[in-house]
Amino acid sequence: MATSQGGSKRTRTGFLVLAGAAVVAALAIVYFGGFWPPSGQDAAGTIGAVQKYRAEQISDSDVVLTGDAAAEPGYVPDVEFVDDAAEIHGYGARLASAAQELGSKTLLEQRRAELAAELGATVKALESRKAALDARMQLAMRSQLDSARQALDAYAAQLDAKTLAGAKTELGRAAEILEAKSELDSKTLESARQSLESCSSTLAARTANLEAAASLDNLSSALESMRATLDNRNATLDSATMARFSADLGNVNDRLEARNLALANRTLESRSAYLQSASLEARTLLAAKDELGAMAQKLDSRSQLGAKELESLSASMAELGAKLQSQAAALESKALESMNARLEARVLEQKTLDAMTASLDACAKSLDARTLDDKSLESFESQLGMASKRLEARRLEASSSLMASSHLDLGAMNRVLEQRSNVLGQRTLDSFAGYVERVKDSLGARDALGSARALESARQLEAMTNDLGSRVQALQSKVAD
Repeated sequence: MATSQGGSKRTRTGFLVLAGAAVVAALAIVYFGGFWPPSGQDAAGTIGAVQKYRAEQISDSDVVLTGDAAAEPGYVPDVEFVDDAAEIHGYGARLASAAQELGSKTLLEQRRAELAAELGATVKALESRKAALDARMQLAMRSQLDSARQALDAYAAQLDAKTLAGAKTELGRAAEILEAKSELDSKTLESARQSLESCSSTLAARTANLEAAASLDNLSSALESMRATLDNRNATLDSATMARFSADLGNVNDRLEARNLALANRTLESRSAYLQSASLEARTLLAAKDELGAMAQKLDSRSQLGAKELESLSASMAELGAKLQSQAAALESKALESMNARLEARVLEQKTLDAMTASLDACAKSLDARTLDDKSLESFESQLGMASKRLEARRLEASSSLMASSHLDLGAMNRVLEQRSNVLGQRTLDSFAGYVERVKDSLGARDALGSARALESARQLEAMTNDLGSRVQALQSKVAD
C-alpha cells in the first residue's frame, strides 16, 4: 500500500526538513572538506603521529547509496569520537613510553634534546587537532541552532509564554555569537554551546509528555486486535466496536504527529550530548597542550636538570599519559553507546511501524471481503484508507531515515578502520560488529521498501555491511590472537 512521494512529504514537519539541510552542510564539510581528521605530519619520533594502516579497502566512492543518504535530519556523527579517542589514546601511550625513557639514569644530553623536540612536535599536533575540533563544533552548533529555531516554532503550542520566551532568549544569545563572525575562539564557542544546551534542556523538560503521547506500542496492539476482529467473519461489528475502531484509527494520526515532535526533541538532545563530548575533548586537548608545552620548555632548557627534577618531570609525563588514555576510553565508550542506542531505537520504531502497517493492510483486505451495506462501515473504510496512507508514509520515511543514518555511520566506520585498524581494541571492534549485524537485520524486509530506488539503496547498504563485517571479523581474530 505504497503512497506517492507528495503524500510522504506532507507528513513531514517543516522543522525536520530544514534541520536536515543544516546537517547535510555540516557533514559534507567535515567529512569531505578536509577538516577531519587532521594530518599528523608535525608529530614524529617517540611521540610522533600514529602510523596509519593502508590497504586495498572500500571507499565512499566505491559505495554510492542510491537514496538521498545525506538528507538525514536526525543524524549525529558520534563515530567521529572513536577516531578522536584512538588518536588521544596514542598520545597517552607515547607519553608513557617517553616518561620511562626520561626517568632512565642513563639518559644522554643529546637524547634529552630530542625528547624536547618531540614534545614540541606533539604540542603542535594537539593545537592542530584542537583547531579542527573547534571547526567541527562550530558547524555542529550552527546546525543545532537551526534545528532549535524550527523546534521552538513547532513546540509553541506546548510551551507556556514564560518558557517560550526564555528558550528564545537563549537561542538569541547563541545566534548572536555564532553569526557574529565565521571563526570563534574556544571561550566564545563554549558560551554559545551553553546557551544552546540551556534551550535544548528547556524543551526536553517541558515536552517530556511527548514520549508517552508518541508511544506506538499500545496502538500497535490495538490495531492488531482490530485486524483479528475484522478477520473473524463471526464477529459482530456493533456500534460500540466500530466506535472503538474509529478512535484507534484517529489515534494513528495523533500519535504520528506527536512522534514527529518527540523525535525532533531526541535529535536536539543527541546533538547537545555530541557538543558536550566535543567540549570535554576540547578542554582535554587544551590542558594537554599547555602541560606538554611546559615540559618541553623544561627539557629544552640549557640549564642542567638534576636527578630529582628529571624524576619529577618523568612522573608528570606518565601521569598526563595515563590521564589521556583514561579520557580517551571514556570518550569512545560514550560515543559507541550513543551510536548503538540510536540504531536500536530506529530499528525498534521501524519494526513497530511495519507491524502496524501490516495490521491495517489486513484490515483493509477483511473489509473488502465484507458487504458494505452499512454507512458506518463505509465511513470506517474511508477512515481506514486515510490512516493507512499516513502510516505508510511514516513507515517509508522511517525506513529511508534508518538506511541513511546507517550508511553515514558505516561510512565513518570505514574511515576509522582504514586509519586506525592497528590500534583499535577488542571492545571497539565488538561494538562495530554488533552495529553491522543490526543494520543487516534491519534490511531483512526489503520487499516492503516501496520503490526501486529504495531497493537499490538497500542492496548497496547490504553490500557495505557485508564488506565491513568481514573486515571487522578479521581484525577481531587478529586482536584475539
